[in-house]
Amino acid sequence: MTSNSMTLEWDEIVCLDQNGPITEYRVDYGVDGLPITSIVTADREITLTGLLSDESYSVRVAGSNRVGIGPFTQPLIVLTPIAGNFVSIYRHCIV
Repeated sequence: MTSNSMTLEWDEIVCLDQNGPITEYRVDYGVDGLPITSIVTADREITLTGLLSDESYSVRVAGSNRVGIGPFTQPLIVLTPIAGNFVSIYRHCIV
């Protein structure tokens, strides 16, 4: 994680909780008071870039398939470091 980027990785959805094979994941993130950004990916890892320094970001993930989008995870709140600082963290969003 840097002051303007973070990499997220999450576990695969348990088969019993799927309504068919997962084809992609939707990642929603944003800062309070600003519009939410949504990214769709087939991977279980994503790097968010262009973030603001020293801000609390809310991040959530949902799996989707031919039936539609599933429930989102509980939001994970992540604070980006102040510009010039580097922080290494490893977190999982469980979907």
